[in-house]
Amino acid sequence: MRCRTLRAADIGASSGLFTYLFAQEVGPGGKVYAVDINQVMLDNIVRRSRELGYKHVEGRLGSAKGVPVPPGSLDVAFTSDVYHHFEFPQVMLRSIRDALKPGGAFIVIDFERIPGVSSPRTLEHVRAGKEVVIKEVEAEGFRFVEERKLRNALFSPVWGEMDLKTLAEWMLADRVTARLQTQLHKHIWGAEARGV
Repeated sequence: MRCRTLRAADIGASSGLFTYLFAQEVGPGGKVYAVDINQVMLDNIVRRSRELGYKHVEGRLGSAKGVPVPPGSLDVAFTSDVYHHFEFPQVMLRSIRDALKPGGAFIVIDFERIPGVSSPRTLEHVRAGKEVVIKEVEAEGFRFVEERKLRNALFSPVWGEMDLKTLAEWMLADRVTARLQTQLHKHIWGAEARGV
């Protein structure tokens, strides 16, 4: 069911995978902000959004201390594989809280950091375990509603941005069940090939 007037922010939008999914779901009556600290990534997301017909996607250059969207404008603030990168979590969380409408949702998808269980890469890369994250978020006035375990992950490497062997090794080390989607035509016919 589409939420035709929903306003969402994909915080740490990266390649835009979730931005495009939100854009498809909300349709032209909604609004999706792709927020990232990398202007090149944002430019690519906006360009690709226009190619897909998503005029309701807007790129916003973020910072380590804030989400540049109007106060009280979001129904959903979403992060995937981003929260553990927050350098100033409390400041960023206040910015996210201020951007949400009353009753809005903040969704965090991230790795679990469990000593003795998580891979060495995860233990080195992820700064805090789930309990710390929940405490940080609740300290800024959010109310924990639910947790859902994700068993499958979708990775869609961007042409020229990711070494597939490294990705596969990481997935095996972390025992991630994943569907790997590559755009093989770009490897065969080149990055500029369209409609093949």
